[in-house]
Amino acid sequence: MRLQKVPPRTVLLVSHDRRLKRQLQDCLTAIGLPATLLSSVHKNTEQLLPSAKAPPHMILLDDSVLAQGGPTILERLHQSAPRALVVYIASHHTAELERVVRQLGVLYYTAKPPEDFLLQRVLASALQRSRGGGKFAA
Repeated sequence: MRLQKVPPRTVLLVSHDRRLKRQLQDCLTAIGLPATLLSSVHKNTEQLLPSAKAPPHMILLDDSVLAQGGPTILERLHQSAPRALVVYIASHHTAELERVVRQLGVLYYTAKPPEDFLLQRVLASALQRSRGGGKFAA
């Protein structure tokens, strides 16, 4: 019996926050799933997704980098990477913002900074589910 190598999942962090990037790297290491972390810090919404052969499996969107509103960017991300699971990290949480972004199909919404344990659970669950290609929202 031959073991099948599982290709790493790609995780895109859209943020300029170095602490958040370090936290995400630590969480990915802690869960032990093969994942490649990409990052994007562009304020230009046309360049949010890096030019790659395949779109990312998961996107963590830190809304503090956005010149436009988060819901507008979410719609663009869904068009560019329709199968990607999205975690929305709100720099200024409001109940209205959470309601709107959840309706736009985010996997997980949290205020900044995200709690380590919850972020690890969301990442592990999403990366495991992305192997099957299914999209879900929480």
